[in-house]
Amino acid sequence: MMLKKRIIAFALAVVTCAAGAFGSLSSGDIMTAKAIDIVDNESTSDEVYCWIGNKETLKITLPQTTYVHTKKAITPVPTVEYRKLPTTSNPYPAYRTLTAGTDYTVSYSDNVEVGTATIKITGKGLYFGSSSTTFSIVHNYSTEWTVDKAATCSSEGSKSHHCTVCGDKSDITPIAKTEHSYTEKVTKAATCTATGIKTFSCSCGASYTETIPATGHSYKDTVVEPTTEEMGYTLHECKNCDYSYKDNYISVKVHQYSSSITKEATCTGEGERTYTCSECGDSYVESIPALGHSYNSTIVNPTYSSMGYTLHKCSRCGHSYKDSYRTKLTLSEPSSFKVEAVSSSSIRVTWAKDSTADGYIVCKYDPTTKKIVRVGKTTSNVLSVKGLDSATSYVLYVRSYKKVGSSYVYSGYSSCTGITNPTVPKGFVTEAVSASSIR
Repeated sequence: MMLKKRIIAFALAVVTCAAGAFGSLSSGDIMTAKAIDIVDNESTSDEVYCWIGNKETLKITLPQTTYVHTKKAITPVPTVEYRKLPTTSNPYPAYRTLTAGTDYTVSYSDNVEVGTATIKITGKGLYFGSSSTTFSIVHNYSTEWTVDKAATCSSEGSKSHHCTVCGDKSDITPIAKTEHSYTEKVTKAATCTATGIKTFSCSCGASYTETIPATGHSYKDTVVEPTTEEMGYTLHECKNCDYSYKDNYISVKVHQYSSSITKEATCTGEGERTYTCSECGDSYVESIPALGHSYNSTIVNPTYSSMGYTLHKCSRCGHSYKDSYRTKLTLSEPSSFKVEAVSSSSIRVTWAKDSTADGYIVCKYDPTTKKIVRVGKTTSNVLSVKGLDSATSYVLYVRSYKKVGSSYVYSGYSSCTGITNPTVPKGFVTEAVSASSIR
């Protein structure tokens, strides 16, 4: 039978406990609870209140003990395990995992900035008291150097490893001064007849100058050909200044005209012939008379969709006009009908074939609807109309068609009349009525 001790504690009661009975709970500690059961094994149906403020009975395990800070609260999820204090009968009691929210709550402090953060476990339900553990929050220093101050030719610089989150610096290292870095600039340009100055300057303020020799004249020679108005010569111009001179003069030239058509004459408009002097470019213009139209005549035959005509078109300007119009082609209406009854429900109609037609459309008059309905389309000159009533007269209509391009041309309708055969009676039975009659 399980040995069990029950200690009833009222709210805010002061309990003086024997040393070690509740781990680190000492004489004079205050507990708030309805009842505290101290049991020798885990099998009990009564409420058991367990104190978790003792490191010997509570174990808090974190996924890791060091975290890189992110400028946000770091909240690792702990694994919380509880066991009873060792006893003579059970010197190695087993841990059991507690459930967050049911057996305990978790709170954090100092868990944003770099340093030591605290995670606190507070008992809940059948567990009371609290215990805590810590974890470290460290900088995330880059492995790459960052130049904090660039070295110049007048002062040292520095470099360090920066935290990628907050920018904190580590391993601050000096950078040696640099050599002077001179840039050159022409502060006074040399000319053909005078020296110039080139200045070399460093960003630190150091500088020195050099003399640029005078360039001397650099001539560009241009031969100016004579015209019918002025003599020619050779012009010598300095490329770098405005100094120049002329020599090698050549006498003036005589006009040398040649002509070309600069505006073609048309059927209705004059053209132009321009005369231009090859020596000086002088020119004058003469008129070229209009040519008049030159027509070519083409006979355009009529089609089923358009009239025929004679087209007169100018071979030079494209002007055209039409005359001698002829009426467009038409299809003849079918003729020479032959209608015969094939059966009590079918009539065959035949007509004269038109070599210009592509086919024929056959319709009938429906006395019930009083409409003309299409009953067939054929490329031959014969068609059987089926599904008719026996011993009935039908008016049939036939017209020719021809496909012209993407459209169709039709003739007028021709009509004919046919009568279906009467229905043949079936199932005859005869008998003699007398010596002279049969029924």
